[in-house]
Amino acid sequence: MTSFSVFMLSISQPRRIYQHHLTQAVLFSLGATFAFFPCLGICAHWFKRRLAFAMGFPIAAASIGGIIYPVMLNKLIPRIGFGWTIRIFAFIVLFCFTVATFTISTPRAPKPLPRLSQLLAFRAFRDPCYTCLCLAGWFTVLSTFNPFFYVGLYGAVANGGASVLTPYYLTIMCATAIVGRIGPGFIVDRPNLIAFSAIYGFASGPFFSLFTACVMQISPIEEVGARSGMAFVFMSTGALAGTPIGGVFIRDEALPNFRHLILFSGIIALVGSAFFGAARFIRSPRLRAAV
Repeated sequence: MTSFSVFMLSISQPRRIYQHHLTQAVLFSLGATFAFFPCLGICAHWFKRRLAFAMGFPIAAASIGGIIYPVMLNKLIPRIGFGWTIRIFAFIVLFCFTVATFTISTPRAPKPLPRLSQLLAFRAFRDPCYTCLCLAGWFTVLSTFNPFFYVGLYGAVANGGASVLTPYYLTIMCATAIVGRIGPGFIVDRPNLIAFSAIYGFASGPFFSLFTACVMQISPIEEVGARSGMAFVFMSTGALAGTPIGGVFIRDEALPNFRHLILFSGIIALVGSAFFGAARFIRSPRLRAAV
């Protein structure tokens, strides 16, 4: 379904917003949900002692697309057009899903489809640690995507126009989300924004890899999938609202408005951090305990 949605996007017509909505907001989201989250849930079946470390690999691998696709878009669209560029993406997605279909397995015997009440698992919110963790995730995703969406626009406004490096700020963020390996050679033309992209990408990476691992650590094994799904459903409203709210701040593209956006994102991120701290001490009040 995911690759099909990308193929459909390649033949969508300009200014037909409903076509883009159907392919990306509906088809792609459904396909990605049924593919991504089961892959994360399977990690809990294979790993117990090093679960957080193991979870880092599929989450970090997701950043590879953020490295490759912006560069490909920037290079291919002027040469072969939007349609064939998106079709190349669709073939890449199809290949990756084909490999995953034949390589991913679970050590447990398959079970019949659970009841809807088991899939929703609203009772998980009776656990204050889980509730604080979900609230922390909600406030964090409300703020954490703003730099990913607006760093290029901010660079263009701050520098008086787009530069050669503008399409690569997002790539730097995604690369450093995997490992902090952006070398000094990149800090040449616009050092402040490049340094921010590298540091922010590196610092935001642990949230995406450790959040799911934390949910799994505090969940019974039979509820790992349901609790992870409920947490991400809860967080989805924050992800949905975050960047449109950020866009309101910079409706007029001026540096003072970007500073207001930065302040908003920072305060919301601090609220998320407070809830993470609350979840940590609910789990164990000992300061140096490993939880």
